[in-house]
Parts: sequence; structure tokens; C-alpha cells
Amino acid sequence: MKEGTSLTTLLFIAFLVLKLTNVIDWSWWWITSPLWIPFTFAVFALFVYFSFLDTIEKQNNLVKKIAEWEKRSIEKRNNRKKSDITI
Repeated sequence: MKEGTSLTTLLFIAFLVLKLTNVIDWSWWWITSPLWIPFTFAVFALFVYFSFLDTIEKQNNLVKKIAEWEKRSIEKRNNRKKSDITI
């Protein structure tokens, strides 16, 4: 387990002490921001990561469909050529 206090915790404690001693007159949102801003960035990063994975998966599916379509069209073309030869 990690020892010590993180920078975000220290900032929160400093902002809290300054707010409670009336040194700063900030909104409570800004006092607690060292706690929720890193969480927000982490959630955003996960969203971007999974969106990227989803995009890659969709592209792979599209490439597979195109390859299947090309294979079928080549087979049809070859079948037509064979039927032309037999006539």
C-alpha cells in the first residue's frame, strides 16, 4: 500500500482550512475540486478509450464485410466465366 498523502488530498485540506477560516470565499465546488476533478478526468479517459475500441471494432467489421463482398463477387464472376466456356 502507498504511504503518504496525495497532492489532491493536501490541496483539499488546504482549501478546506482556508475556507473554514474565512481566508477565501470560494464555492464549495472549488473547495472539493481536488477530490472530484481527477475522478472526472479518469472517467473521461475511460470514455475516450472505450469509444476508440468501439470505433476500431466497427472498422474491423466493415473490413470483414467488404472482404466477404469481394470474395462473393469474384466467385460470381468466375462462375459466369465458367458458364460462358461451357456454352
